[in-house]
Amino acid sequence: MGLFFYFERKHCTYLLADQPGDLLRDIVKDSTVDRKKGIHMNTAIKDWAEGAIRDWLVEEYEPGKKNLTKLYSEALLEELISYNDTDNFDRVMAFGILMLYRQQLHHIHVKQKKELSRKNLLFPEPIFAGEMMERRTFI
Repeated sequence: MGLFFYFERKHCTYLLADQPGDLLRDIVKDSTVDRKKGIHMNTAIKDWAEGAIRDWLVEEYEPGKKNLTKLYSEALLEELISYNDTDNFDRVMAFGILMLYRQQLHHIHVKQKKELSRKNLLFPEPIFAGEMMERRTFI
């Protein structure tokens, strides 16, 4: 039946991630796919995921220590070593979707920070002071 229908039958769809719509529109300009949960995989998304995996693996979390050393799954490491774009590499694709989800969470966090700062910084002090404030009536 499929994973989504299984979660739906068990009343657990809240455990599935929403489709990262705005991020997918940045990656695939003319995407017409619109679903509530999960993502579809196409060439553009796959290329983006491959680049995100590469960038994350070589990124240093401390001087001289790359994120590659954080991976403990031997099966994932073997798939990353033998990866090519024609064969089936489910773990690498799942890792790529994880990178996409990580980026989406970052976008959400940045948007919330912007909204909060905009809300807090918009006229932090009264525009009118002194007598003008005393004469103003409220309805």
